[in-house]
Amino acid sequence: MKLNLRIFTIINLILVVAILSTSLTAQRRRGGASSAKVIKTNIDVHYQSRIDVSDEVIAFGTGFNNGVSYLKLGETNATPVPNSNNYSSSFFAVIGTKIVLAKLDFTMAIFDTATKKMTEIPENKLKLRSIGGNMFTGGSIQKSGDYAVVITDLNSGDNSVIKVIDVSGNEPSIIRFEGSGVAPNRSKALVRQVAIDAKSGMVAVVSGREYEMKIYDINNTNKTPKVFDLTTYRGVGKNQMAFDNGKILFLTGESKAKAVMLDVASGKFTEMSLAYHNVALAGGKFVYFANRGTNDYKGNVSRAVVGNVGTQPRLSTTKSPIGGSQNNGIIGFGATAAITPDGKNIFIAGWRDIGQTERFQSYRGGRFITQRDATARPAILQGSDIVASSKIVALKVGRNNSTKLGYIKLK
Repeated sequence: MKLNLRIFTIINLILVVAILSTSLTAQRRRGGASSAKVIKTNIDVHYQSRIDVSDEVIAFGTGFNNGVSYLKLGETNATPVPNSNNYSSSFFAVIGTKIVLAKLDFTMAIFDTATKKMTEIPENKLKLRSIGGNMFTGGSIQKSGDYAVVITDLNSGDNSVIKVIDVSGNEPSIIRFEGSGVAPNRSKALVRQVAIDAKSGMVAVVSGREYEMKIYDINNTNKTPKVFDLTTYRGVGKNQMAFDNGKILFLTGESKAKAVMLDVASGKFTEMSLAYHNVALAGGKFVYFANRGTNDYKGNVSRAVVGNVGTQPRLSTTKSPIGGSQNNGIIGFGATAAITPDGKNIFIAGWRDIGQTERFQSYRGGRFITQRDATARPAILQGSDIVASSKIVALKVGRNNSTKLGYIKLK
């Protein structure tokens, strides 16, 4: 009898171990919570500056107006770009090993973190209209693949108000769109924001005077742009739109903005709920933040809506507090979002300076998951301004305007 009991116990133990092993393996395949562990550094990042990332490099602003440093994957100490204080801390993009920089005189330069070579773009080829704003407001530099797109000045008589910078070669090349700086009444075009999609080879341009969006072809710059009438939506709002694989996600310019997805190929607009804050779009997934009423926001954060491109998202109505109080944050509430290019990893966080409700959260198995941080009260990691590449996620961590660099090395 005792022997049979021992055999039964051993069999049960074997079954439990097998189930746990299978569960852990499945979690790893799904990219479980262990693969989304934020590493907190002691590297200062200015709370109002930009942060950007590629598969090799994280770049971030160190001052309110100027100063850019970078951290290479595998290193522990950040390095300022040469003559760092000559460059805007809110206007740059990271592409591979290269950082596309804006000088304070509105010209641009490319710094290669691998070769340490700085290449300046002459003013007669490109001069920016502005270097202000922040990383989630329309009008700043945008990137995709080997390209970055910017809005440029026309005072020199140049009639291309948008320019694409191709950094794939040893020297950057400039792609111009002749006539893009001329409005229908022959005045200068007032462009509010741009976005670029390397997959489809297109640039989206939103005007300020006319409620319309123009789509330019990177590979055929002389082609007449496709025009979409946005009068119904009073144009595009101030938040930066997202462009990926021929789809554009934007918030409308209406007093009560809504989230809208545009399929450039078919011309179909898909309207979703009222929305606020920022948007993310990559790998067939999207995120925006709902604004249907008081149940969708708390302080500086709002309800994150996750969906698949081509379908209407399902919106939750629950509010699960963090640490026993909504004043500490709410599960699934944030203000910025990041999606890896394959669409498999989704993250949300707060925006700029980090308030009590702004918590880092990853999305796994249809729900948001927080990360423990013993230094926070309650002990849940706070964070803001999250961005992602295929291999790295970067964000600001800390509290209020005392922000440091945090990052994840994705598996």
